[in-house]
Amino acid sequence: MKKILLPFFFLLVGFFLQAQSLEPGAPGTIIDLTPDGVEIMNTTAGKGNYGKKLAVLDTMIVFVGKDATNGEEIWITDGSVAGTKLLKDINPGSGSSAPTNLEVSGDKVFFAAFDGSSGIELWMTDGTSDGTVMVKDVFSGSNSSSPDMITPFYGSVVFRATDLWSNLEEEKWLWISDGTAEGTKMLAEIQIRNAGDAEPPIYFIQVTNNKAFFIGQDAKYGEEFWVSDGTAEGTHMILDIGFADDIDNPIDGATKSTKIEWQVVANEKQILFRAETPAWWLNKEAELSSIGEELWVTDGTAAGTYLLKDFNTALEIDDITRTQGTGYAFPLQYGGKVFFRADDGLHHVEWSETDLTPDGTKHTFNINGAWEGAEAPSWLQGYEVVFDSLVYMFAGVWIDSSHHGVFPNVGYELFHYDINTDEVYLTYDHVPGSEGAYSGWPEDFVVVNDRMYYHAADQDEASRKIWSMKPRADDPTQTPLTVFDEQGNENTIYHSLINAGEKLAFITKFKEGDIDKQRLYMYDDGRWPKKSQNDATMKGPAVTSLKNTRIDDYQESIGDTCDYKGPCVVESVEDLMVNQGFAIYPNPASDYLTVDIKIAGSANALIVNSVGQVIWRQRVESGSQVPVSNFESGLYVFMITLEGRVRTANFIIK
Repeated sequence: MKKILLPFFFLLVGFFLQAQSLEPGAPGTIIDLTPDGVEIMNTTAGKGNYGKKLAVLDTMIVFVGKDATNGEEIWITDGSVAGTKLLKDINPGSGSSAPTNLEVSGDKVFFAAFDGSSGIELWMTDGTSDGTVMVKDVFSGSNSSSPDMITPFYGSVVFRATDLWSNLEEEKWLWISDGTAEGTKMLAEIQIRNAGDAEPPIYFIQVTNNKAFFIGQDAKYGEEFWVSDGTAEGTHMILDIGFADDIDNPIDGATKSTKIEWQVVANEKQILFRAETPAWWLNKEAELSSIGEELWVTDGTAAGTYLLKDFNTALEIDDITRTQGTGYAFPLQYGGKVFFRADDGLHHVEWSETDLTPDGTKHTFNINGAWEGAEAPSWLQGYEVVFDSLVYMFAGVWIDSSHHGVFPNVGYELFHYDINTDEVYLTYDHVPGSEGAYSGWPEDFVVVNDRMYYHAADQDEASRKIWSMKPRADDPTQTPLTVFDEQGNENTIYHSLINAGEKLAFITKFKEGDIDKQRLYMYDDGRWPKKSQNDATMKGPAVTSLKNTRIDDYQESIGDTCDYKGPCVVESVEDLMVNQGFAIYPNPASDYLTVDIKIAGSANALIVNSVGQVIWRQRVESGSQVPVSNFESGLYVFMITLEGRVRTANFIIK
């Protein structure tokens, strides 16, 4: 087991209230931006939240406020009391437009709102009243298209919405909008996973490499992983992992759809996701119907989609990254790797990592040593941040020395991970001496200038404060300092900590009698010039550049045209045999495709068309011939499982 270190702890050097400095000589100020008579309506924002979160537009903050005159509407602040104002009364009078799903893309904030006559539709604002407009009445008339899951997409947004009546309350389709009525279009008439499904609707849409990845489900293929390049013709299923029930050679026990729990951007081209996997993929269908919920990687093409590893070969239903009960722990991408919680069959649910290769997908170390209970304590919780070349996180240790834990029983506290030493450290125990009875519960990490901020308790779980940490060069002890504690109000909850033009903004939620109240604050430490958050990286390329160019000249000597939504690389027989352990020929093919494999015996193989549909599958051995004369001309992917790995090759049918 790798070494895990516990640093010495230092006494907290005082605490700071409103308008006091973070450090000597720095005139920090905390400003209450909430106008009299206005209630802040933004709800607690966690990862994957599509609700009424704060949206940073350049150096301004767009938020949802409510007063007696205008109802619940869209507001804006420049960080000053005088600059906090109603942006627009979208539903005139005391009625509410109830804005939700606030998301920044480019130089606009997109959101859903109700104007009193057009239903709940897609709106946007550029930060001015005149520039706050409905983008399009997607479901015309008084009907509501109810846009949600609004996700930034290189200056545009992709989102869910419906334009027809349905018996399913949440039946919605994927749309895209560049902020104009003409540029707001449906991308696919497939159902994006329902908010009412048994599994929570978290991380449905991820964007990388000019593509939007999402979980979709239709009547034929069930729930599978999909991709869109921002055009209707470029929106399709990536791969039929769970196998549809009406293709050739059905397999007993194979599910129609695959259950996908989460997805994370692994790098600039690939997505890592977790999917329930039929055992057929690893030649285990005689023993099991499923190898459980395992890790897959995709670049948006069938040929670039592969099962990473059967992480726990001892379990039929694996426990990749699931916490106890119904909670979820989200993966974290950092330093060329993705870190996640998993049970490898030997260490229970513990810290694991992957570099997107089978050998590099492994259990890293145990935070809880030789844990012998039925459930391992929680770990990655979706509140991580990279600061000062370390990963700071909310983690939990709920065991004592009788269970051989490597940490004391501290409860949920502040930890950090050092990728250089591959070690985890307990950074700070906010509620010491309680042996886990109470916890600091540090959450909502954000970096502003060269400081890290978060909120946590220091007495019990009901009393919370805003904390700050300096880089190690300034404070080698890594001792957090209190920035703001609302005068010790035990009912106060902090949330929505954000970086707004290199100032810290946050919301406090507290009880006033029996009534919940919320206020918006801005903290300025006064040390740095303020910078815009809205740079070229945020804006991304113009939406007109997103359409993938079809490759027409993949092999001029073949004299054919590739109509495949991905790289059109056709490897030679010799290269395939050396690199993949199998070969297929002739290529192009017209009547039969011959398969040669290095290993003795047979292996499972399948053929996938250009939109991810599995059109043929069966066991093959060296010398097997696959009839392809009934397939349409085009590029296909041949997949075969050899030595526990799914290997692929492109081939052409003329």
